[in-house]
Amino acid sequence: MDENLISVIIPVYNRFTRLSLAIESVISQETDKFCLEILVINDGSTDGDYSFFEQNYNNVKVLHQNNNGVSSARNLGIKNAQGQWLFFLDSDDQWIKNTLLKRLNYLINNDAVIISGGHILFKDGILKKSRPYQKSKNILKTILYDNRIGTSSVGINRTFLKRENLFNTEFTIKEDWLAWISILSNHDKGIILSDKIFYKYEEEDSITYNKKTFTHDIEQLLLLSSYLKLYISPIHSEYKSMKKAIKYRRLKLFIEHNNFLKSFTKTINYFSILNKYTILSIVFNLLIKFKNR
Repeated sequence: MDENLISVIIPVYNRFTRLSLAIESVISQETDKFCLEILVINDGSTDGDYSFFEQNYNNVKVLHQNNNGVSSARNLGIKNAQGQWLFFLDSDDQWIKNTLLKRLNYLINNDAVIISGGHILFKDGILKKSRPYQKSKNILKTILYDNRIGTSSVGINRTFLKRENLFNTEFTIKEDWLAWISILSNHDKGIILSDKIFYKYEEEDSITYNKKTFTHDIEQLLLLSSYLKLYISPIHSEYKSMKKAIKYRRLKLFIEHNNFLKSFTKTINYFSILNKYTILSIVFNLLIKFKNR
């Protein structure tokens, strides 16, 4: 692999009119001595001829596949990337100016596995929130409870990748979360920057925007749990944290699909100094007691 090459992987499905914004946000980044390749993975789109982007932008290569999903598209990008340094960007997001080189330098200077940061969120074109994070290192335990790694902010040193199929294609949700855990369970050396790295845009037809059914989400969580136990064995230093995190996520999912419990939890959270896990446990245990009366 070329140590002076940055490979940016952009999966896309039916985002022809928005893709230029994502590409241009990459091209406008400072790269110092490093070269840049942008891999656009067309996941069976039907809204335009995506060869347009290869013909009209330097360093852009478009790869085509059938509509196999975002995980498959990202894996194809990894397989074809020539650079030592892998960065990801979703097709409807945009990098904030001058955020690439800082992430890259951290990976190099700290021999780190992975780096990410915060974002500014727009929903249906309306500014919703700015989400910076507290700077944190050795982040496996942190993301077990809360996936603070937004895919469009991620950079990876591919030396630490054991396989090109990083993203599990069995999942329709949380596939990125599981990917980061699979890496960090072997090399827990990364950082979540407090910096805001990208503009995140969610629309009604985006994957992250759409709500799934409770049954679907529970099935996905059970599947996720089975993979977590493969990555984090009983002898792993974070095994207890992993088991607790699975319980936390199960409680959180149960409450998110119940409007009364969701409102009640928000009220407790507003007036409480307790951590989220404790709050969710209290609400859940109160519900069980009420049902058993």
